[in-house]
Amino acid sequence: MNGENMALTVEDLLGNPTTSEWLQAALRSALERDAVDAANDAAVLLRVLMRRAEELPEIAVQASPSSTDIETVQCASKILA
Repeated sequence: MNGENMALTVEDLLGNPTTSEWLQAALRSALERDAVDAANDAAVLLRVLMRRAEELPEIAVQASPSSTDIETVQCASKILA
């Protein structure tokens, strides 16, 4: 796993022009909430989206996530475990 993903901050993502508008909006919304509640909701969202991705192998194959994407998901999974 790449250690760089562990060091990402909200500010890093909001300042990165490659961060999707959806993720930027989610992060801005999370900053207005209780941090623990937002983190708990993010954990639920991660689990639901991971399950959805696993159930749709044809999409997963077509998307061909980069190794960075995979490392980010692995990092998040370890944090939430």
